[in-house]
This record gives sequence, C-alpha cells and structure tokens, in this order.
Amino acid sequence: MKKIISLLLIFTFIFTLTAFAGENEKMKEVLMSVKERIPDTEEFENFESTERTRNGITTYTFMWYNSGEDYREMSVRATESGLITSYNFYKNEKYENKPSVNKPETKEFLEKAKELSAKINPSVSDSIEVSVRSGYESLYDREYYFILTHKENGIPVYGNTGSLTIAADGETLTNYYMNYTEGVPYQKPDKAITREEAEKAYASEIGMNLEYRTEYDKRERKIYLSYLPEKTYGVYIDAFTGKAIEPGEATVETFGTVTEESAAADKAAGSVNSANRFSEAELKEFAKLENLISKEKAEKIIRDLKVLRDDKATLKNISTSRDYYDEERYYYSLSFEGENYYYASAKIDAVTGKVLNFYQDSDYKEVPEEDKEEMEKKINGYLALLCPGETGDDKEYRMTGENGNITSRNFTRHVNDIPYGNDRIRIEVSGSDGSLRSYSYAKTDVEFPSPEGIITKDAAAEKMFDLTEYKMYYYPVAGDEGKIKGSFLLYMLNESVEIDAFTGERILGYEVLEIPEYTDIKGHYAEEAILKLKRFGIGFAESEYRPDDIITQKDYITLLSYAVRRNSSIILAKEYDAESYYKSAYNYNIIDEKERNDNAEVRRIDAAVYFINALDLAEIASLPGIYNCPFTDVAEKEGYASILYGFGIVKGDGTGLFHPERGVTRGEAAVMIYNYLAR
Repeated sequence: MKKIISLLLIFTFIFTLTAFAGENEKMKEVLMSVKERIPDTEEFENFESTERTRNGITTYTFMWYNSGEDYREMSVRATESGLITSYNFYKNEKYENKPSVNKPETKEFLEKAKELSAKINPSVSDSIEVSVRSGYESLYDREYYFILTHKENGIPVYGNTGSLTIAADGETLTNYYMNYTEGVPYQKPDKAITREEAEKAYASEIGMNLEYRTEYDKRERKIYLSYLPEKTYGVYIDAFTGKAIEPGEATVETFGTVTEESAAADKAAGSVNSANRFSEAELKEFAKLENLISKEKAEKIIRDLKVLRDDKATLKNISTSRDYYDEERYYYSLSFEGENYYYASAKIDAVTGKVLNFYQDSDYKEVPEEDKEEMEKKINGYLALLCPGETGDDKEYRMTGENGNITSRNFTRHVNDIPYGNDRIRIEVSGSDGSLRSYSYAKTDVEFPSPEGIITKDAAAEKMFDLTEYKMYYYPVAGDEGKIKGSFLLYMLNESVEIDAFTGERILGYEVLEIPEYTDIKGHYAEEAILKLKRFGIGFAESEYRPDDIITQKDYITLLSYAVRRNSSIILAKEYDAESYYKSAYNYNIIDEKERNDNAEVRRIDAAVYFINALDLAEIASLPGIYNCPFTDVAEKEGYASILYGFGIVKGDGTGLFHPERGVTRGEAAVMIYNYLAR
C-alpha cells in the first residue's frame, strides 16, 4: 500500500513540476544529486529544506528526521553544483557512557576516513587531504575525528578546511564539514621564489617593530623588550614577485561555481540510494514551499515600504528558514548593501509577507526636547505602515513606560490584560533625518492559559521571601563628574526567584601544557600504562617521567581528582600551584584539609584510601567484618585494599603482601589509574 501511495505521489509531483516550475527546480536537482551519495532517505518520516543566497551564491540545506523513540536525524548542506559542504547523522541509541582507555586509536581508521570523504564528494576528493586530528583523545569519545584540508599542488588553500567524524563502529559517517572554494584557477608554484628569498622580502617589504611590552604575574608586572611585525594581519609577500601585497579582508567564499566536469562527476558517483525519486516526506516539504511568496516579491515588499535610506542598495543575501516551533511558518532573511558602506537587513514572514525585523545603518544624533512631537509623528507613521492598528493603550501591544529616548518606543503584548514579555514591538528612528533605524515584531502563535485560580501578588511575595534573603543595603549615588554625593538605604533581594503563579512553588594568556616524549620509561613495567594515559592527556609536562621516584601527595591527589573522579585529562607541570586542585579534592572528599602535605611521600595504604575516596566508596570500604583481605600484612583499612584488589587496580607483590607503609612510585600510580580505566 505504501508503494502505491508513493507512486501516486510521484505522478502528482510530475504535474506539480509543470505547474510550479521555477525557483524550486534547482533545489530538486541538487537534492537528487545529493541523495546519490548519502544513505537511503525513504525510512525518514519528515523532511525539511531551506535555501540561502549570499553574494549571488545559492546553497541548500536538507534535513530528514524521525520523531519518538526511534529518533534519527540526517542533514545535508550543498551548493548549486551539488558539492556537499556539510553532512550530519544522529541516531538515538543506548550506550554505556563509561570512561575507558581500551579504544582503538584514531589513526587505525584513517583509510576508512579517506574512503568516506571520497564517497561524499568524489569530484574533489583528490584535492582534499584527510589527516588525524591533533591533540589528546577523550576517555569518553565514542567517535573518531579527522581533519580535512583542501590542497592544490600540495599547497593548502587558505580557509579551506573541514572535519570528518566516524562513529564508534568504525564504519558510519556521522559528521562531515568542508569549506571548499570551487572553480578557482591555481598557478603552478614552479616559478615561485624560495623561502629564503621570501624571508628577505619580508624584512625589507614589511619589517618589524621594536616595542616595550608588559608581562603580568599575579600582582607583579615585568617590562620586556620585543620585536613585533610592522603589520600583523592583511599584508603578505607575493610568492612570485617578492612584493608586499594586501589581498583585502574579504572572507574566503565557501561556495563558488564548480566546473561542469566536477558537477557531472558527483552526479555520476556510485549510488548509495539508487531510487531515482523523492520520498513522501520530501514531496510534502516541496508542497509547503509552493505556498511561499517568491524571493522577488519578498524584495519588492521591503522596497515598496520606502524605508531603505539608500533606495538603490543592492540585495546581497536572501535565505529561507523554518520556525523551530511551528513547522508551517517560514521566513525570508534579506540583506542590502549600498554605497559608502551602507547596510540594511530585514526578516519577513515568507507566507504572509509581514515584516518582522528591519535594521539599517544611520548616524546617531541626540534630539532636543522641542523635536519630540516631530519624532512621535515619524514613529507613529512607521507603526501604521508596519503593524497597523496593533499598538495603543487599548490594543494588544501597549507601550512599556517611557524609556527616556525620544527616538524609540517599546511595546509589550498583553493577553487577558497580562503582559507577555516574549512578544514585543520595538521601533527606533534616526535622530538625524527621521528615517527608520530599527524595527522588530514578535507574536507567538500559542494558547495562553486562563488566569483563573492564580494566587495573589501578596501571596507570591510571601513565597518569595521564604525562599531568599531580603535585607537592607546602602546604595551609593553619583553626582557631578562621577563623585559619590550620597546614598540610599534600600531593601534588596539577595537573588531573583521565579514563582509558579498557581502553586506558589519556585521554578527553578595562559600556558598550554603538553606531554613530551618520555625519555626514561623504555622497558619499564609501567611503560604501557604511562603511554596509554598520555594518549588521553594524563601525565607530566616533563621529558623524564621518573617512574621509580616516590610520588608526592599533591601529584597523586591531583591525578585522582581529574583522571579518576572527573575522567578528564590532566597534565602536571614541574612546578605548579596546587591550591585549586586540593580544593577539588576536598569537595570530592578524597582527602581532608588537615591531611594536606603537598610534597609528602604517599604510602601505599594512604594511596588506597585516597583512591577509594575518589571512587566515592569510602562508606562501603569502612564497613567492619565483611572483608576477606587478600593481603596478609594489612591490619587496618583492609576494606580499601580489598576493593582495589577486587577492581584489579592493585595486585600486591605476588606473595600475598601489600607493603602498606612503602611509598607509591610514580610508575605504580600510573598503573593503578590505568588499571581502573581499563577494567
């Protein structure tokens, strides 16, 4: 039955194409091209699309999703040529959110990442380099991340970068994003000057400045002398001429005009979804789009209002979007640019044509009190033009007090004589020429509950006072030249509290540390554990790990607070202030403040206690008479040692001894943390 309905919809769609040929035809062409390179869309119940034109370049965004327990979502953004610049896939599924070091390394999936990149954009795959993302991996990450770089002749293209993400299964593409400038010719670098020549050119063409600068260390300042580039941005050396040039501050356009050959290559790419038709959800979306006014009409609405200060301004961008809460509402966003850096923007309802937002550049000028009446006429004129009959003392939108600004007005929507702050009208005119400076209109299409049965204002106040402090404060008042001339004594609430109207209840320049290659762990029993922890950013910012040195209390406590309790990376410098780390440890009840002794050596029994405290198992570990401790030399704290043994975190010396008084080495600490995260 479903197939029959789909066929009928397809025939209906063919006739629709004839009747509504025009703006949406290109979108359908792009969508069909995209569908050949992404997973099947038939199983999705819903489909949405938006279109955006910026600087004359149009892009399309498509989104498929299912609601309910089987929630899935897939979205794609593509250029007119069919180049996919963004892809996202999300599936609602249960998984164990457990930190672990037992995960394959990202580099093991590099070849798969290259394959997926080539599959989604085959026409440009030869010019996109896929590499492993730098930095430390997360203990919680269930995906594998890669960097995309557009290169021509082995040289990166400025601004043309992206990312690719593979799911935990090592097969499924979950995210793809790529800035790619299409259709640009690239000169071969064989006639470029050498790096040495470019360095000399920089020295002569751009140069350096000698400056005094200040370094801050807490409350101390240190002046130092340094060289800085004469110009830090926007001026570069031409690789062919050796001259300094300013390419300008125009942003690299993500979207351009692709060659016919590459567009054809993507359309002819291997088909993931071979069905040459649209799904029911996609057809439903196109039917909605047919109800929208045209982009030309949207532009005409703004121009016909005669509110543009530069009536010859060019429409630079126009895009469509759908309301997040109301799937029947669509919007057009427009931006205009004119001479002398003139800029204006507008947002209108794409079905009704009602103006929702407007802004344009204008000079600021204070208006004298005697011109108040004239400004009032200007404001009322624009209100009559943009929202006729909606503002006034007896209307739905009522003025919100005097704001002291002669050139602007604010109105708040009232329902059942009760203000609704989310729905407002704001308007401002220019003090220079009375032109419209800005306007915004918001009206929520939602049912408002009746106020019948609410508690009184006095009752609400009593509830609030029960929930927060309300006490006296002196409030200083400044006079002329900012000098304090006196003060008020006021009662003030300690905090803002939101009360349910029916129930009365409350409604509620830093140093970057890295782990270097350790030079002293080769062949050590703790080598594997140390290197595994390093992969996840857990370790020391020193080339020597010193695995046989006894670990200090502050190092051990800090590692437990982050790696074990928070399951996050922690890199310790050779010298660091441990105050904040100890505060975290106090909050987690890992150690008592009275026990703090930063550089003290940590005994094995103390290490066991701190570790169990970090796992929040101290209460269980302290239960008497229930543990059969595997270590014959543990007379006290046997519960702590027993639980660590049960988790596989410690094993003893193999002879049944724990050596509770012996110090814990840095290598042993690494093994303990590794064993916990690898269990």
